[in-house]
Amino acid sequence: MELEDYENIANTGDGWVEVIKTISKHFPNGMQSRIWFESDHDIIFCPLTADDIPVDSDDGMILEALGWFLSEEYDCWCIFT
Repeated sequence: MELEDYENIANTGDGWVEVIKTISKHFPNGMQSRIWFESDHDIIFCPLTADDIPVDSDDGMILEALGWFLSEEYDCWCIFT
């Protein structure tokens, strides 16, 4: 998919599937890993940092196209709901 395609499915069920597929590559057991998210009011956190998925990497650009961002405050990938 092109980045524009990811932007078109951001905040949809298909977008969440792409997020999980993208981040699971960075867990030891891939899609078989227990991937956890946390939330606080209107923000969802993923346990991966810039060391795990740099912003300028292919996966970082995919996450950004899907509406995610690296939070300096929380030191991880996040999305506002």
